[in-house]
Amino acid sequence: MEKTSVKTKILALLVVALTLTSCGGGGGGGSGGGGGSSIIINTDRPSEGLGTIGDGDTYTPAPYKPILGLVGVIDSSFRTSKLSALSGRINITNKSTTGDEELGNGYTHGENVALIIGASPYTNLQIDAKGGYDSVSKGISISSTMYTALNIAGVKIYNHSLGNKPTPPNTTTYPLNFFQKFYIDHAGSGEALFLWAAGNEGRNSLTGVLPGADGKINPETGVKSTVNESSPDGRLPGVYKELENGWIAVTAVNSTTGQIAYYANGIGDDAKNWGIAAIGDYIIGSGLVQGTSFATPAVSRAAASVMVQYPWMSAEIVKLTLLSTADDKGVVGVDPVYGWGLLNETKALGGPAQFDKRLTHANSAGVHETSVRINIKESDQYLYSASFPDGIKFKYDNAKYITFSNPIKGDAGLILSGSDDNGDGEYDSTLILSGESTYVGKTSINNANLFINNNMLKSPEIETNANSSFIIAGNDKITLNSGGELVITGNSINVRVVGDIINNGQFGTYDGNVEIKGDVINNGWTWFESKTTKIDGDLINNGGDVDVWQGIVTVTGDYTNTASGSELEMSINSRLIVTGTIDLTGAEIKVGIGNADIFNASNSVGLSITSTILQSPNNIVGYTLSSQEPETANTDVDPYLLINWTTSAGTTTNIIQVNWKMLDTLTVATDMMTYVPASVKNTGE
Repeated sequence: MEKTSVKTKILALLVVALTLTSCGGGGGGGSGGGGGSSIIINTDRPSEGLGTIGDGDTYTPAPYKPILGLVGVIDSSFRTSKLSALSGRINITNKSTTGDEELGNGYTHGENVALIIGASPYTNLQIDAKGGYDSVSKGISISSTMYTALNIAGVKIYNHSLGNKPTPPNTTTYPLNFFQKFYIDHAGSGEALFLWAAGNEGRNSLTGVLPGADGKINPETGVKSTVNESSPDGRLPGVYKELENGWIAVTAVNSTTGQIAYYANGIGDDAKNWGIAAIGDYIIGSGLVQGTSFATPAVSRAAASVMVQYPWMSAEIVKLTLLSTADDKGVVGVDPVYGWGLLNETKALGGPAQFDKRLTHANSAGVHETSVRINIKESDQYLYSASFPDGIKFKYDNAKYITFSNPIKGDAGLILSGSDDNGDGEYDSTLILSGESTYVGKTSINNANLFINNNMLKSPEIETNANSSFIIAGNDKITLNSGGELVITGNSINVRVVGDIINNGQFGTYDGNVEIKGDVINNGWTWFESKTTKIDGDLINNGGDVDVWQGIVTVTGDYTNTASGSELEMSINSRLIVTGTIDLTGAEIKVGIGNADIFNASNSVGLSITSTILQSPNNIVGYTLSSQEPETANTDVDPYLLINWTTSAGTTTNIIQVNWKMLDTLTVATDMMTYVPASVKNTGE
């Protein structure tokens, strides 16, 4: 196949520095620009035009096996002798080094870019560098061969510290040839991330200046640019809409002022939804270099770091994480100068901070979905065997790999999907949200487990689908579909669910104090094991199991059983208090040990103890005093524990109690004893 080449000048700006600026802080730390950068870089050439891309090449997708923390860099040239700091972490393929100029610090443009990416705390972050210096154009020649090789190597992050002069892209200058097809296949699918420098023409409306007559930046003119216009490469999703799923345009800020650098192009109004800013001035070796060329690898480095932190994460969610955790700059919100704001690499390592519809998956027409899609393959998570609340098991060597610690806001929902890669019937794909989540969209869980260890106040609907679990607080409605599981872990704090919970799978509470501001509708298995659970609504059992294993569950509405064959399981140390009515028609009531500590010092053998397990100010429907006795005790429990039923006196029943005593001090099995109300015996048995 004939190669198609793209020639571009490097996006860099020569800075004559008689003295070096101060340095300190982190290049990608997102501190807001109060301090200088730990690495400051001088560059020497403004960007020039890309050659027109031919449309003769065809594109055939190649096998794709992503490698964690691998960044592909297409740049000028790279010398092993200059990159000893990256020994063992960089693979170099050079087209040519002849004639490539060193910048003022003794490194080529590409070498500076590589060193910025390599300044990561993750030692397993790798670089695949393709040198494309063209001695004729004195720019960079990009070929289809480069992209193909990077793809086969497993690259998911492509750094482009290059680009065209800021002009609107279109299908004439960017026809649907190999390059665009490659971008659509990888960026459009959200499986790879392409980062582009915004350019150094000073096209920003804050500090930028218009170029002089010779096309070079003239910082002495003092004439501010009135537009924000980045390179057409960074704006390409405006033409091919789905590219937005894996595209980031990067502008530069000054490390001292925290404002956009005078030389930098603003992101632009048409690219602001996939734009971000990063520090663009660094000291490498003995020299100062700066430019959007060097802001871009800072973002690429952060992307790779996030991917190492979350090895299961798609490039699309990496992009969402970087943009949603950026520190807001300039006009409040997403703006045409800074895009989403200044890169905050430290915050990004805690996962997304927003589920925003501007960051959800876009189709070829540019229409965004209403929810963020997070897919976690079981095999992509680090596995080990560990016990979690009440028999639920997770298999990860470190919870940090599956925990989003940032508070998450936004107008979008969440669709979490997992898998059973090893075929054992257990769906171990798990995500933990430990920050306060106030996003207002629907939460849907498919073949996965979602744990929330803090308040989640805004999700209007939570749906747990087949083979999934949800342990959370939500808002408006939480729907758990067949096989799904939701567990709300109070962890000694108050957890509040604002909205209904519709459970077609598994829903439970564990530890702490849980408040559900809505109805709980059970069509599967619902269990309560928190210290207190308050349901500010109705508890409806439509044929599944409801278990109260520990603590007090208070229902301000009614408890209604709608189908025969349902079960209500109570522990001898738990209580269900219903302000409205309790209708047990068709239900089978079971009582057992649950989590009761029956062998503590106060419970001696033979001591009779009475516990109230159901209580209502109104009559308990479906229960008659004429048949109170439990069925024959289970043989595993009978030798050690005797449980008998009692009820309130009178013609109505508004409490149900059990009287129990220890018969022995041996370890007691946790099997339940069964009681069937008369209503079932009279009609169904």
